[in-house]
Amino acid sequence: MPHIAAVHRIARLREMLGDPRDSGERWAVADERGFLREITPAFVHCLRLLWPGWRGSRLPETLHTAVRDALPARLGSQKLNVEARGIYRFLHVTSLHPLDLLTAREREIVARFAQGETHAGIASSLGLSPATVRNHIAHCYRKLAVNNKAELARRVLQDTQ
Repeated sequence: MPHIAAVHRIARLREMLGDPRDSGERWAVADERGFLREITPAFVHCLRLLWPGWRGSRLPETLHTAVRDALPARLGSQKLNVEARGIYRFLHVTSLHPLDLLTAREREIVARFAQGETHAGIASSLGLSPATVRNHIAHCYRKLAVNNKAELARRVLQDTQ
């Protein structure tokens, strides 16, 4: 009878989560306190890469707030998405989007720049100096690995649509 219980558990999970295969193989289900209820081997691998000493049925302490409040978190070069599903949280790991590498201020500035605003226009509307805006844009060029305004605009506008 254990196989019937396992099939029933999987069927309940798929109903609760939607088909977890749509989210890749790196997913888990935890409660609000960070105790893991279901977990895939690939999700375990992600956790152990960042927390080599991690073992057990509870998520690492640094993830508790994100899980409790159902907020996304960064896991190195990846992103932990957390979705509230009643008393449980559906956790799945995805690759970071290039724009996720930018700070909120950088995203705001680069979006305006990509739409054609000038350094001076952005600076006056945000209460910054043009040199500060220029520095933020330079950081964005490096982080997004682009070489000119056209590439930057294409990357930013394509990724926000």
